[in-house]
Amino acid sequence: QHLSNLLSLSLIGFSFISIIIFIINLLLSHINKNKRNLGTLKAFGLNNRYIVSTYSSITFLLVLISFLASFYISNLLGQHVLDLYIKSAGVSSSNFITDVVFIHRDFLEMFIFFVIIPTIVILIRLMKELYNVTPGDLIYGRK
Repeated sequence: QHLSNLLSLSLIGFSFISIIIFIINLLLSHINKNKRNLGTLKAFGLNNRYIVSTYSSITFLLVLISFLASFYISNLLGQHVLDLYIKSAGVSSSNFITDVVFIHRDFLEMFIFFVIIPTIVILIRLMKELYNVTPGDLIYGRK
């Protein structure tokens, strides 16, 4: 049981890191593609706080929708999918497995790890990317 808990926590940690890296790379590539537009908007008076809050809220909504959908689908189908896998893999009690039960983690714990913390990390990374960048830097690609 300790080994399965360790494996479960390892998969959660890997998923957590993968989500953060994927979203940061996606967001930064989008910002790099739109640097000229952002530079023009900054030249017309749009401040960094507005840009960061806009991209952060979009990121938060996408992550939140994905999290809620996956959490509820896994609660509805988790045991059924696990049973199908056990039957298709030919796992039986002769393989020292007597009862495999799908257990989900606490909603609040998962929400903090998969929505709140990634959003904060993305917000910090985005602020670092746009901090002290002038409109000319964005338009002409100087940084």
